[in-house]
Amino acid sequence: MSWRARPAMRRAAAEQQTMWPSAVLDVLFSCLVVAPCVVGYWRGTWALAEHYITPQDQTLSAWISLCIGCASHLVFNFVQGLLQRHVGTWRSSVAWLLASRLYTAFFSFACVNCWRGVWQTLEHYTGSDLNALMITTTAAILALAVMRTLRNIAAPPFAIVIDARPAYFQFPTMFRVKPGSKDPALHTLDCVFSVFVVGSLVVIVWRGTWGILDSILVPEHEDTSAWLSLAIGYGVTAIGFLLQVPARIACDKLSGGPRLLVADLYQFLCFCGTVNLWRGVWNLLNIYFLPEKPLVSYWVTHWVCLVVLMILCCGNSLLVRGVYIDGEEEGGQCVVFQVNYLRYHYKEKRRRQAAAAQSQGHAASEKRKDAEAARGPSMAAAAGAVGENHLHHHHVHVPLLTHTMRDTIL
Repeated sequence: MSWRARPAMRRAAAEQQTMWPSAVLDVLFSCLVVAPCVVGYWRGTWALAEHYITPQDQTLSAWISLCIGCASHLVFNFVQGLLQRHVGTWRSSVAWLLASRLYTAFFSFACVNCWRGVWQTLEHYTGSDLNALMITTTAAILALAVMRTLRNIAAPPFAIVIDARPAYFQFPTMFRVKPGSKDPALHTLDCVFSVFVVGSLVVIVWRGTWGILDSILVPEHEDTSAWLSLAIGYGVTAIGFLLQVPARIACDKLSGGPRLLVADLYQFLCFCGTVNLWRGVWNLLNIYFLPEKPLVSYWVTHWVCLVVLMILCCGNSLLVRGVYIDGEEEGGQCVVFQVNYLRYHYKEKRRRQAAAAQSQGHAASEKRKDAEAARGPSMAAAAGAVGENHLHHHHVHVPLLTHTMRDTIL
């Protein structure tokens, strides 16, 4: 190992050690703050849609939600490049902040309605029989695994989307056809497939798993079932985060089919914790949060959770958008969840400090050069005069100094 590399390695090791507390705090922040707020928003918005969209006809209500959600989702897919090029480059921070938060508010409303539409239409046409739920859920899981899109069943607390300005409006589609491509028909088909096929399969997996839990987790006692689901959710979530390092090591060493199998099994384990956590928080809010005033409860959870997440700059965690491919990243990165809220802000702070220091150093250097250039001739003359006066003051003659130096060298 080169001696020059050792200080860099020591600095990297020290930075890694300082990051460990931040990683733990990120996990706690995601589990205790972000995930409950996301669940609260979805619960409130879902219930408000049930209350206001033709409540006398739940089938028609489901179809209206489906049309609103899918149409809006497709529109946001089509215009993501346009929004990023124009709105994403606005110099006014206030204007960009207002536009981006309105985007999040409308898109999150569309996502909830899209999911509710698919969920409720399936409920109407296929029923909630346990055997039917197990068959449809298994078929959807296998279909997602075959298409290498099983990781899209993930949700908070295993994912936090930070409201960062770069790429705020952009997200990938199934076949990665970029917006504004030379073949708009191909991009349209890509968006339709991403929303209607992959998105619907994800909803089927969530609905089936949720319904199975409703059937097997103490169905006769709603409150006990909710508390049990919450305990299972947090327990499996903790296990999932603890197993992330072994799963990453395994995926680093494996390749091909075995690597995808390990990644999918790990993703599904984390999903089991996620759906239990969501079900526990959702049902506990229904039972204990203003049960005598349900409409007030729905509005409060809708707005409070939305505003809190936006203030925390992770409002895009509410959105279900984009299609991500299993094992797309290199090595073990395919099982590393993006739960890095505090670490992201820490790195951003370090980056801004380094940029400010570099800018200040560059400005000081330029100022010094300009000052030296302005005072160059007079400074040189002054330096010559000072040297001459110095020699004269000490009665040192140039010939004598020259002979002395010559004798010393020789």
